[in-house]
Amino acid sequence: MLAARRKKDAELYHVWYAHYRHAVYSIIQSTFDEGAEGVKMLILKDHTTKPRHAYLFRAARELQDDMLAAFKSEKHPFYDDGKKVLDYTKINWASQISLKALGKEVNKLTADGWAVIIAACDVKDVGEVKRVVRAHNRAKELQESHGRAKFAFMPLFEAPPMRESKGIKQFGWYSFYRFTVMAKMQIAVDEGATRLHLVGIQPDVNNDMTVLEYPALEEDLHNAQEQRKYPFIEVDGENLLLETEDFTMERILLQTSRPKDGDFPYLEEHTNDMGSVMIVSATDADGRE
Repeated sequence: MLAARRKKDAELYHVWYAHYRHAVYSIIQSTFDEGAEGVKMLILKDHTTKPRHAYLFRAARELQDDMLAAFKSEKHPFYDDGKKVLDYTKINWASQISLKALGKEVNKLTADGWAVIIAACDVKDVGEVKRVVRAHNRAKELQESHGRAKFAFMPLFEAPPMRESKGIKQFGWYSFYRFTVMAKMQIAVDEGATRLHLVGIQPDVNNDMTVLEYPALEEDLHNAQEQRKYPFIEVDGENLLLETEDFTMERILLQTSRPKDGDFPYLEEHTNDMGSVMIVSATDADGRE
């Protein structure tokens, strides 16, 4: 029984790892977009002998190698069509960080305006790591001087992502997109969001991908919420996300979000009192605007 479980986990790991890497790359990109001077990737001490507790450590080590290879070969996420878009030299790694000292380490490592991303910890420590990250981000005395701390827990798949025979869910990229959105929802909550409002921009062109991706995501998140599945789960006494009434989704026209007389009424409505708006679907042209 144990051998069969380990074999299944090993098979699932490779599918899961590709999603983990895609999500971490997106988190790194967003961190620089937000103005961080650099990113420090942290790996906590690996003190577990249980494979189902240790897969994050394996993933973080592989991620280091993959990032270096991507940089050397001028590939995503560092290059886009031959143009450098991320500075590899501003991403550092640190390992053997103890859970007990994590709060002090995060405080020290973010003092120069760099952000910290927790790349790996023992699965049983996820709740405590979340508490440390949230406490750091919500400390008012640090918000002007220190960088942010980020940690998205991405549990190992229980089964490979299902593809449907029709619609956008038949394409492999959709599961990567969905997984990354779920990870970044956690980041928003960890940074102090009291509400999450996910927004899809209704395209005014015949763009099948953008037309279909938002309703598919809305359906999947609604089902996960109803069934209390990832990311609407509790780990080690800590909810990854907010309660049901604090999570909403909506599709709007681009002009709805545009400024009026110098103000942004739509965004102001949904971001007051620490609410967070995430644009989860838009065409490339609308996204640039």
